[in-house]
Amino acid sequence: MPLPPSPLDIMASARTVPFRRAATAVLAAAFLSLCLGSQALQDWATALPINRASAVVLARATAWHEAMERAGLTRVAEGMRAEFRRFEKSRPEDAN
Repeated sequence: MPLPPSPLDIMASARTVPFRRAATAVLAAAFLSLCLGSQALQDWATALPINRASAVVLARATAWHEAMERAGLTRVAEGMRAEFRRFEKSRPEDAN
């Protein structure tokens, strides 16, 4: 027996999209995260246990972060984080 409709059916108005379009959006989001999150990636690699594999990961993460610095994307990411923190502080505490 099917379940009754939910009063808050968030999927009711959802439409399907082709797999290629959805995959492209996911890949674009992942690439943007890598570009703007290069510092976090480097921090993660630095915290790995020390061994040969982690040394390679750290070297690649550091090279990636340096490339993002040269491209100016680390400044963009820092600015976005600062603006988000400012936005968080401007919200009333009882907004939940």
